[in-house]
Amino acid sequence: MGMMPSLIKLFVCFALVFKSVTSLHAEPPTDGTTSAPVPGVYDTLKFGDDRATVLAKLKASKLVEMTTDETFIGRSGLNGVFRCRNKIGTLNASLYFDWTEAGKLKEINLQTDLVGEGDYQSLIAPGWKDMIALLGELNGTPVVKGPIPAKSTLSDGSFSPSHLWKLESGGSVLLGVARDGDRFQVVVRFTKKAVQPVGLP
Repeated sequence: MGMMPSLIKLFVCFALVFKSVTSLHAEPPTDGTTSAPVPGVYDTLKFGDDRATVLAKLKASKLVEMTTDETFIGRSGLNGVFRCRNKIGTLNASLYFDWTEAGKLKEINLQTDLVGEGDYQSLIAPGWKDMIALLGELNGTPVVKGPIPAKSTLSDGSFSPSHLWKLESGGSVLLGVARDGDRFQVVVRFTKKAVQPVGLP
């Protein structure tokens, strides 16, 4: 049986993104020339990049598009400015970042649009299932896997991960659902931390 159309669309956006999970280092050149850039955690982004480097890489990326005028970035920052060119299910997804005190990248969050409680099963659940299939195809068997979090277990402002993959370079990839008020979203979190399975539900 062929791959579902929704997953084909996701591969357009995410195939290169997660390539680093299975091949973090480029093969050494055989002709003495300099090797090509090593794929990063998300496209060419790497933990430890500074803000200027992250912005330059995102602007050059074919996986995301800028949704605001660059002149506003200095005041508002990079969060939510870049959106994935293809959707997760029927939902748009944008990138959010966390930094060290020294201004170095330590976390990337891919978050879908927020949707109401009534759309949890029709929009959140299908997007969550698509991401499980895609991440499993590219990353192998997760260290932790569980059911989609029940709405009643999600408190306001919380993120409940259901799946965990380890990055070979160090760090983790978490998939789950977050809640903001009475709205919900699918979240994929790339973190420099080595998340321990005991810390997940």
